[in-house]
Amino acid sequence: MPNYRKMKDYYGSKMPMEYGDNGMMRMQCEQPNESNSIVNKVYVDSNMGYHGEKQIKILPSDFIGDDDSTYSVGIEDDGSAYGVRVKSSESELFCTVNIPARHKATEVMIYGNSTDSITVYEGNLSDGSYTSKGTGNTGTKIDITDVFHSTTNYLSILIAVNSTLDIIYGGYVTLEGTYQ
Repeated sequence: MPNYRKMKDYYGSKMPMEYGDNGMMRMQCEQPNESNSIVNKVYVDSNMGYHGEKQIKILPSDFIGDDDSTYSVGIEDDGSAYGVRVKSSESELFCTVNIPARHKATEVMIYGNSTDSITVYEGNLSDGSYTSKGTGNTGTKIDITDVFHSTTNYLSILIAVNSTLDIIYGGYVTLEGTYQ
């Protein structure tokens, strides 16, 4: 049974709401009878994500090339698969993902047409520093050290592509509600 905490009532709601330690939100709805005494209480639980989602999509257009090459990154649209690829084998791909308030990032998944190594970092806006949170490969879920939202952090995902023929299709970051 989760432990629920009352949430702050910012909007003057008459409906009590609480956040659970399991990322669930519980609302208490009271149904009065004719004499205004409460005869029924109903609790509604909801596992809320970011805008109702438990994942943030990473689109092919979210990737940029690093400074290892003067060649750019291109969108692959000539074949049967759509994605992003580097135009020099010296390049690597990066994308950054904001962690929404009251959430933590727990997993990263990147899809591609070959096996490329991935490193997931927590970046810091205030000083440019970064810390590794997990490693893995395209096509495999990467269980990262949980990264909690703060006003200055974000995820940075590095893909070390092996070839100019490697295509990255996109991916997602899995979120869990923290309500902190």
